[in-house]
Amino acid sequence: MTNKPLNGKKVAVLLESEFVPAEIETYLERFSSYGAEVHLMSRLWGSSELTFFSDVENEGGTPQTIKVQLDFADVDLDEYAAIVMAANYTSVRLRWVADEDTDGKPIHGNSGRCAPAVQFFYKAMMNPKIIKGFPCHGLWILSPIPEVLAGRHVTCNRVMLGDVRNAGGVYVSSENGVVVDADIVTNDSASRTAELVDAIRDQILAIEAGQANPSISEAKTSSVSHHTEKLANDLVTFWTSEFESYLKAGGKGAISERPIKKIVRSLLNLSSYDSAEAKKFVTLQVNNLTGVSLEKFKKRTILLVASENGVWASELTVVASILLAAGYKVVIATETGKPPHMLSISYDPNFVDASLGISVVSTEEAELAHRYRDSDTTEGRLLLQENVVSLAEIVRPPLVADYLEDQESTMNELADGVKDITKWINKYDGIVIAGGSGSVAGFSMNGGLHHLLLAFNRLDKPIVAQCNGVFSLVQAIDPITGKSILNGKLATTHSRSHEYHRGGWGWAKLNEEDEETWILPGADGNPIIDSAPMVRNAVGVDGKFFSPPATSYAVAVDGTIITARTTPDGGPATFALIAILEGGNRFKGRYFIQDESGFTQFK
Repeated sequence: MTNKPLNGKKVAVLLESEFVPAEIETYLERFSSYGAEVHLMSRLWGSSELTFFSDVENEGGTPQTIKVQLDFADVDLDEYAAIVMAANYTSVRLRWVADEDTDGKPIHGNSGRCAPAVQFFYKAMMNPKIIKGFPCHGLWILSPIPEVLAGRHVTCNRVMLGDVRNAGGVYVSSENGVVVDADIVTNDSASRTAELVDAIRDQILAIEAGQANPSISEAKTSSVSHHTEKLANDLVTFWTSEFESYLKAGGKGAISERPIKKIVRSLLNLSSYDSAEAKKFVTLQVNNLTGVSLEKFKKRTILLVASENGVWASELTVVASILLAAGYKVVIATETGKPPHMLSISYDPNFVDASLGISVVSTEEAELAHRYRDSDTTEGRLLLQENVVSLAEIVRPPLVADYLEDQESTMNELADGVKDITKWINKYDGIVIAGGSGSVAGFSMNGGLHHLLLAFNRLDKPIVAQCNGVFSLVQAIDPITGKSILNGKLATTHSRSHEYHRGGWGWAKLNEEDEETWILPGADGNPIIDSAPMVRNAVGVDGKFFSPPATSYAVAVDGTIITARTTPDGGPATFALIAILEGGNRFKGRYFIQDESGFTQFK
């Protein structure tokens, strides 16, 4: 190793007032001694230069100052080998949310995500090749985005322990005060800055050398059995195949350029939903994707199920707008009849999906979502409470306690309730279940919804389930066969590589007081769900689970059951629904839609 192992590398240090002078001096001297170029940066609020002060090492005396001339908003993040959030209270000051950060909208509990420094670190956390350093209190910069910290092993100043735990981080003590978890390096005090710098240096060099998830301490190796070695090889082969397929299909580029943006733009440009222009748009899209030519549309009513605990905006808005453009009536249903809650991240183009590392919200989808948030629009009126029906009206399975208390009335109530589903069946021509993290809590164990799905399935009425909404189909069990209504079907949802493996399963609105909460169920923050194996089990040996990575769309059609992989797929899934309803038997086989060119027929 040369005396200048970091020659040509750039290191960014973000700071604000109340920095620790000795810490900053160590970064400048020690990183430079290794050959790195150190850039001090902050939020300059439109100025060309700001002077920050600190009395940390001279309390009561004249504050020390430092001039910063570089705004982190003006740099190319990918040019840096490491990003360090300075210690003490600098991270708290950089989390400040001003009116311009929220586009002038009122501040709410989730607005902290909008702070530019938080967004800067969010993007850095999405790039494992950039080493992130968080000394002392530095992890406070991640508090508004807890999903990026969930499951990571870190250390910190002791006053940060509750914050780290609430974000799902795993606190680890260390003899030298430094903990390394792949691309995250933390220490417990600004007095350990030299150790932090050296650990960051080692991680930069390890990544450059191509080491996977390197650590500053070597784990002791032990002999493993032949079977364990075989398992390790099998798992490596599986994941290598998964990610090679992803790259072959276009990777991030294919996902970021998904054609749903064009469909949403066309919806936004419609003069009205009740127009010949709207019908022409729907007719063209149905024909392009399914091959079904439509001559006219019947007046139909679709039940669109969306969680009041948190629905992904486009899985509600795109579906509803397409149905309205077809001349259908749309009725929204939630768990208890409260309006569905669209997750704020689902209409934020700056939100970076933790599993994919890119934004999954187009500006078009965000604009459409805002229409639905305006109660004075055609779209917004759909979500008014007086127009939302409650799934709680459908009888749920009884409890043992109910049965033991009054056996006869309990079973009569169940029988009468299920018979009452006739009213729902007669009123609705199809049902769509939107996804989002709220649907896991709201619908996976919703026995009333499962009864309704069983009835729709018995009568061959079309069912669409998107993303996490597919769990409702997984758990809709036929009472005779004891199998899911997905058994023997072609079905899709997101693959295992699309799940949030480092912690909870997403954002949800769990009470009226808070906007949204990052959910961390299970021991050590393990996810509560893993979509792919659940759906694989549900379809059984006679069915087929198919979730190709990085394709523009992923929509499976099998008879009258339609499943969609994730956020952009509600559009093509809805066009498939219309093809089934209006096309007779012309689209009732087994198909898969994965791009703009239309369906592929499965054997």
